[in-house]
Amino acid sequence: MKNRERRAGALRRGAAILGIALLPVAFAGCQDEEQAESRQRPQTFMTAQAPRPFAGAGPVQTARPTDAAKFAYTHELWIVVAPRWVGPHFERAKSLCASDASLRCVLLDASTNLNDGGPSRPSANLQVRLPHGSVAAFTKIVTTAVEGENQSDLVVSRSATRLEDLGQPLADTKRRREQLDDYRNRLKALEGRADTRAEDLIKIANELSRTQSQIEEIDEQRRKLEERVDTELVSVFIQSEAPSGGPLAPIEQVWRRAANIIGASAAAALRFALMAAPWTPLIFIVALLLRWILRGWRRRREDA
Repeated sequence: MKNRERRAGALRRGAAILGIALLPVAFAGCQDEEQAESRQRPQTFMTAQAPRPFAGAGPVQTARPTDAAKFAYTHELWIVVAPRWVGPHFERAKSLCASDASLRCVLLDASTNLNDGGPSRPSANLQVRLPHGSVAAFTKIVTTAVEGENQSDLVVSRSATRLEDLGQPLADTKRRREQLDDYRNRLKALEGRADTRAEDLIKIANELSRTQSQIEEIDEQRRKLEERVDTELVSVFIQSEAPSGGPLAPIEQVWRRAANIIGASAAAALRFALMAAPWTPLIFIVALLLRWILRGWRRRREDA
Protein backbone atom coordinates (compact mmCIF):
# COMPACT_ATOMS: atom_id res chain seq x y z
CA MET A 1 0.00 0.00 0.00
CA LYS A 2 2.83 2.36 0.84
CA ASN A 3 4.58 1.49 -2.41
CA ARG A 4 1.40 2.32 -4.29
CA GLU A 5 1.10 5.69 -2.56
CA ARG A 6 4.74 6.42 -3.29
CA ARG A 7 4.23 5.58 -6.96
CA ALA A 8 1.10 7.78 -7.13
CA GLY A 9 3.03 10.59 -5.49
CA ALA A 10 5.86 10.09 -7.95
CA LEU A 11 3.36 10.22 -10.82
CA ARG A 12 1.89 13.48 -9.58
CA ARG A 13 5.34 14.96 -9.10
CA GLY A 14 6.34 13.86 -12.60
CA ALA A 15 3.26 15.47 -14.12
CA ALA A 16 3.89 18.68 -12.17
CA ILE A 17 7.54 18.73 -13.26
CA LEU A 18 6.48 18.18 -16.87
CA GLY A 19 3.96 21.00 -16.66
CA ILE A 20 6.56 23.32 -15.19
CA ALA A 21 9.03 22.28 -17.89
CA LEU A 22 6.50 23.14 -20.61
CA LEU A 23 5.65 26.54 -19.15
CA PRO A 24 8.85 28.19 -20.46
CA VAL A 25 7.96 26.91 -23.92
CA ALA A 26 4.57 28.62 -23.70
CA PHE A 27 6.19 31.72 -22.25
CA ALA A 28 8.70 31.75 -25.12
CA GLY A 29 5.82 31.56 -27.57
CA CYS A 30 4.20 34.47 -25.76
CA GLN A 31 7.41 36.46 -25.99
CA ASP A 32 7.70 35.67 -29.70
CA GLU A 33 4.13 36.87 -30.16
CA GLU A 34 4.90 40.11 -28.34
CA GLN A 35 7.98 40.67 -30.47
CA ALA A 36 6.02 39.98 -33.63
CA GLU A 37 3.36 42.47 -32.57
CA SER A 38 5.98 45.06 -31.73
CA ARG A 39 7.55 44.60 -35.15
CA GLN A 40 4.16 45.08 -36.79
CA ARG A 41 3.28 48.17 -34.77
CA PRO A 42 4.36 51.46 -36.33
CA GLN A 43 7.43 52.93 -34.71
CA THR A 44 6.16 56.49 -34.92
CA PHE A 45 3.39 58.27 -33.06
CA MET A 46 2.71 60.54 -36.00
CA THR A 47 -0.91 60.66 -37.17
CA ALA A 48 -1.29 62.40 -40.48
CA GLN A 49 -4.87 63.00 -41.56
CA ALA A 50 -4.05 65.50 -44.24
CA PRO A 51 -2.82 65.28 -47.85
CA ARG A 52 0.55 66.53 -46.56
CA PRO A 53 1.85 65.30 -43.19
CA PHE A 54 3.23 67.51 -40.45
CA ALA A 55 6.80 66.40 -39.84
CA GLY A 56 7.49 67.59 -36.33
CA ALA A 57 11.17 66.65 -36.38
CA GLY A 58 11.99 68.37 -39.66
CA PRO A 59 10.87 70.87 -42.26
CA VAL A 60 7.28 70.78 -43.38
CA GLN A 61 6.56 70.92 -47.07
CA THR A 62 3.72 73.39 -47.27
CA ALA A 63 1.49 74.31 -50.17
CA ARG A 64 -1.09 77.05 -50.28
CA PRO A 65 -4.57 75.54 -50.66
CA THR A 66 -6.19 76.13 -54.02
CA ASP A 67 -9.55 77.82 -54.50
CA ALA A 68 -11.14 74.39 -54.99
CA ALA A 69 -9.71 73.05 -51.73
CA LYS A 70 -10.23 75.41 -48.81
CA PHE A 71 -8.41 73.51 -46.07
CA ALA A 72 -7.67 74.72 -42.54
CA TYR A 73 -4.58 72.99 -41.13
CA THR A 74 -4.03 72.32 -37.43
CA HIS A 75 -0.72 70.90 -36.20
CA GLU A 76 0.19 69.48 -32.78
CA LEU A 77 3.74 68.75 -31.69
CA TRP A 78 4.88 67.04 -28.46
CA ILE A 79 8.51 67.58 -27.38
CA VAL A 80 10.13 65.72 -24.48
CA VAL A 81 13.26 67.21 -22.88
CA ALA A 82 15.06 67.08 -19.55
CA PRO A 83 13.25 69.01 -16.78
CA ARG A 84 15.77 71.88 -16.71
CA TRP A 85 15.36 72.52 -20.46
CA VAL A 86 11.58 73.00 -20.46
CA GLY A 87 11.82 76.69 -19.56
CA PRO A 88 14.54 77.56 -22.13
CA HIS A 89 12.62 75.81 -24.91
CA PHE A 90 9.44 77.67 -24.01
CA GLU A 91 11.16 81.06 -23.85
CA ARG A 92 12.90 80.51 -27.18
CA ALA A 93 9.68 79.54 -28.96
CA LYS A 94 7.81 82.50 -27.48
CA SER A 95 10.55 85.03 -28.30
CA LEU A 96 10.89 83.55 -31.80
CA CYS A 97 7.26 84.31 -32.51
CA ALA A 98 7.57 87.83 -31.11
CA SER A 99 10.94 88.87 -32.55
CA ASP A 100 11.21 87.25 -35.99
CA ALA A 101 9.12 89.48 -38.24
CA SER A 102 9.77 87.28 -41.27
CA LEU A 103 7.68 84.49 -39.76
CA ARG A 104 4.60 86.75 -39.38
CA CYS A 105 3.77 84.70 -36.30
CA VAL A 106 0.80 85.45 -34.05
CA LEU A 107 1.04 84.13 -30.49
CA LEU A 108 -2.42 82.99 -29.42
CA ASP A 109 -1.70 81.24 -26.12
CA ALA A 110 1.29 80.51 -23.88
CA SER A 111 1.47 78.92 -20.44
CA THR A 112 4.04 77.16 -18.24
CA ASN A 113 4.08 74.96 -15.17
CA LEU A 114 7.75 74.71 -14.31
CA ASN A 115 7.20 73.90 -10.61
CA ASP A 116 10.87 74.40 -9.76
CA GLY A 117 11.91 71.96 -7.05
CA GLY A 118 8.50 70.32 -6.86
CA PRO A 119 7.64 66.69 -7.49
CA SER A 120 5.52 67.14 -10.61
CA ARG A 121 6.86 67.20 -14.14
CA PRO A 122 7.62 70.63 -15.60
CA SER A 123 5.63 71.42 -18.73
CA ALA A 124 4.84 74.28 -21.07
CA ASN A 125 2.73 74.83 -24.15
CA LEU A 126 2.07 77.54 -26.67
CA GLN A 127 -0.17 78.00 -29.67
CA VAL A 128 0.67 80.16 -32.67
CA ARG A 129 -0.84 81.00 -36.04
CA LEU A 130 1.52 81.09 -39.00
CA PRO A 131 1.36 81.60 -42.78
CA HIS A 132 1.81 78.44 -44.81
CA GLY A 133 5.37 79.29 -45.74
CA SER A 134 6.51 79.85 -42.14
CA VAL A 135 5.40 76.56 -40.59
CA ALA A 136 8.47 74.61 -41.70
CA ALA A 137 10.93 77.22 -40.40
CA PHE A 138 9.15 77.54 -37.06
CA THR A 139 8.91 73.78 -36.41
CA LYS A 140 12.53 73.25 -37.42
CA ILE A 141 13.70 75.75 -34.81
CA VAL A 142 11.49 74.54 -31.94
CA THR A 143 12.63 70.93 -32.48
CA THR A 144 16.35 71.74 -32.23
CA ALA A 145 18.33 71.77 -29.00
CA VAL A 146 18.80 75.01 -27.08
CA GLU A 147 22.23 76.29 -26.12
CA GLY A 148 23.96 73.80 -23.80
CA GLU A 149 21.60 70.94 -24.61
CA ASN A 150 22.47 67.88 -26.69
CA GLN A 151 20.26 67.25 -29.69
CA SER A 152 20.05 63.57 -28.71
CA ASP A 153 18.37 64.58 -25.43
CA LEU A 154 15.42 66.11 -27.31
CA VAL A 155 12.71 63.70 -28.43
CA VAL A 156 9.73 64.50 -30.64
CA SER A 157 7.39 62.00 -29.02
CA ARG A 158 4.41 62.69 -31.23
CA SER A 159 3.24 64.92 -34.04
CA ALA A 160 -0.17 65.19 -35.64
CA THR A 161 -1.78 67.08 -38.48
CA ARG A 162 -5.50 67.55 -38.94
CA LEU A 163 -7.39 69.44 -41.59
CA GLU A 164 -10.88 70.77 -42.01
CA ASP A 165 -12.42 71.54 -45.38
CA LEU A 166 -13.94 75.02 -45.15
CA GLY A 167 -15.07 75.19 -48.77
CA GLN A 168 -18.75 74.70 -47.94
CA PRO A 169 -18.84 77.22 -45.03
CA LEU A 170 -17.15 79.83 -47.23
CA ALA A 171 -19.64 79.19 -50.02
CA ASP A 172 -22.52 79.50 -47.54
CA THR A 173 -21.28 82.85 -46.23
CA LYS A 174 -20.84 84.13 -49.79
CA ARG A 175 -24.38 83.10 -50.75
CA ARG A 176 -25.80 84.59 -47.55
CA ARG A 177 -23.96 87.86 -48.17
CA GLU A 178 -25.37 88.07 -51.70
CA GLN A 179 -28.88 87.53 -50.38
CA LEU A 180 -28.46 90.25 -47.77
CA ASP A 181 -27.02 92.65 -50.35
CA ASP A 182 -30.02 92.06 -52.61
CA TYR A 183 -32.42 92.57 -49.69
CA ARG A 184 -30.66 95.76 -48.62
CA ASN A 185 -30.82 97.14 -52.17
CA ARG A 186 -34.55 96.49 -52.36
CA LEU A 187 -35.04 98.22 -49.01
CA LYS A 188 -33.12 101.25 -50.25
CA ALA A 189 -35.23 101.31 -53.41
CA LEU A 190 -38.38 101.38 -51.28
CA GLU A 191 -36.88 104.07 -49.08
CA GLY A 192 -36.19 106.24 -52.10
CA ARG A 193 -39.72 106.18 -53.46
CA ALA A 194 -41.60 109.42 -53.18
CA ASP A 195 -44.89 107.83 -52.18
CA THR A 196 -43.47 105.97 -49.15
CA ARG A 197 -45.28 106.93 -45.96
CA ALA A 198 -43.46 108.15 -42.86
CA GLU A 199 -44.32 105.09 -40.75
CA ASP A 200 -43.07 102.85 -43.56
CA LEU A 201 -39.85 104.84 -43.70
CA ILE A 202 -39.29 104.15 -40.00
CA LYS A 203 -39.83 100.42 -40.52
CA ILE A 204 -37.53 100.41 -43.54
CA ALA A 205 -34.83 102.23 -41.59
CA ASN A 206 -35.04 99.68 -38.77
CA GLU A 207 -34.89 96.83 -41.26
CA LEU A 208 -31.92 98.40 -43.01
CA SER A 209 -30.10 98.69 -39.69
CA ARG A 210 -30.82 95.06 -38.85
CA THR A 211 -29.73 93.92 -42.31
CA GLN A 212 -26.51 95.92 -42.05
CA SER A 213 -25.73 94.22 -38.73
CA GLN A 214 -26.27 90.82 -40.31
CA ILE A 215 -23.98 91.77 -43.20
CA GLU A 216 -21.24 92.78 -40.77
CA GLU A 217 -21.62 89.48 -38.89
CA ILE A 218 -21.39 87.53 -42.14
CA ASP A 219 -18.31 89.51 -43.18
CA GLU A 220 -16.65 88.75 -39.83
CA GLN A 221 -17.44 85.04 -40.16
CA ARG A 222 -16.00 85.00 -43.66
CA ARG A 223 -12.88 86.89 -42.53
CA LYS A 224 -12.21 84.32 -39.80
CA LEU A 225 -12.76 81.42 -42.20
CA GLU A 226 -10.41 82.94 -44.76
CA GLU A 227 -7.82 83.53 -42.03
CA ARG A 228 -7.95 79.84 -41.13
CA VAL A 229 -7.45 78.92 -44.78
CA ASP A 230 -4.61 81.40 -45.35
CA THR A 231 -2.74 80.42 -42.15
CA GLU A 232 -2.04 77.31 -40.08
CA LEU A 233 -2.49 76.71 -36.37
CA VAL A 234 0.50 75.14 -34.57
CA SER A 235 0.35 73.91 -30.95
CA VAL A 236 3.62 72.98 -29.23
CA PHE A 237 3.62 70.94 -26.01
CA ILE A 238 6.93 70.79 -24.13
CA GLN A 239 7.16 68.11 -21.45
CA SER A 240 9.78 66.40 -19.31
CA GLU A 241 9.90 62.63 -19.05
CA ALA A 242 11.25 62.57 -15.50
CA PRO A 243 10.11 64.52 -12.40
CA SER A 244 12.17 67.57 -11.50
CA GLY A 245 13.04 66.32 -8.01
CA GLY A 246 11.83 65.46 -4.51
CA PRO A 247 12.26 62.26 -2.44
CA LEU A 248 8.76 61.01 -3.31
CA ALA A 249 9.02 61.87 -7.00
CA PRO A 250 9.59 58.27 -8.21
CA ILE A 251 6.62 57.02 -6.19
CA GLU A 252 4.36 59.77 -7.52
CA GLN A 253 5.49 59.08 -11.08
CA VAL A 254 4.61 55.38 -10.73
CA TRP A 255 1.29 56.26 -9.07
CA ARG A 256 0.35 58.52 -11.97
CA ARG A 257 1.01 55.60 -14.29
CA ALA A 258 -0.77 53.07 -12.07
CA ALA A 259 -3.69 52.56 -14.44
CA ASN A 260 -1.38 51.96 -17.40
CA ILE A 261 0.81 49.59 -15.37
CA ILE A 262 -2.19 47.56 -14.15
CA GLY A 263 -3.59 47.41 -17.66
CA ALA A 264 -0.27 46.28 -19.13
CA SER A 265 0.14 43.63 -16.42
CA ALA A 266 -3.39 42.30 -16.96
CA ALA A 267 -2.80 42.20 -20.70
CA ALA A 268 0.44 40.26 -20.19
CA ALA A 269 -1.32 37.75 -17.92
CA LEU A 270 -4.15 37.29 -20.43
CA ARG A 271 -1.69 36.86 -23.28
CA PHE A 272 0.25 34.25 -21.29
CA ALA A 273 -2.96 32.34 -20.48
CA LEU A 274 -4.02 32.33 -24.14
CA MET A 275 -0.57 31.23 -25.29
CA ALA A 276 -0.43 28.46 -22.66
CA ALA A 277 -3.96 27.14 -23.41
CA PRO A 278 -2.95 25.00 -26.47
CA TRP A 279 -0.36 23.20 -24.32
CA THR A 280 -2.94 21.98 -21.79
CA PRO A 281 -4.09 18.93 -23.83
CA LEU A 282 -0.46 17.96 -24.45
CA ILE A 283 0.31 18.08 -20.73
CA PHE A 284 -2.78 15.95 -20.04
CA ILE A 285 -1.80 13.37 -22.68
CA VAL A 286 1.77 13.15 -21.40
CA ALA A 287 0.48 12.73 -17.83
CA LEU A 288 -1.77 9.84 -18.95
CA LEU A 289 1.15 8.31 -20.80
CA LEU A 290 3.35 8.51 -17.71
CA ARG A 291 0.59 6.94 -15.64
CA TRP A 292 0.23 4.07 -18.11
CA ILE A 293 4.02 3.49 -18.12
CA LEU A 294 4.16 3.50 -14.33
CA ARG A 295 1.25 1.06 -14.12
CA GLY A 296 3.01 -1.33 -16.51
CA TRP A 297 6.21 -1.01 -14.57
CA ARG A 298 4.38 -1.73 -11.32
CA ARG A 299 2.69 -4.83 -12.74
CA ARG A 300 6.00 -6.18 -13.95
CA ARG A 301 7.45 -5.65 -10.50
CA GLU A 302 4.52 -7.46 -8.89
CA ASP A 303 4.76 -10.38 -11.34
CA ALA A 304 8.46 -10.67 -10.64
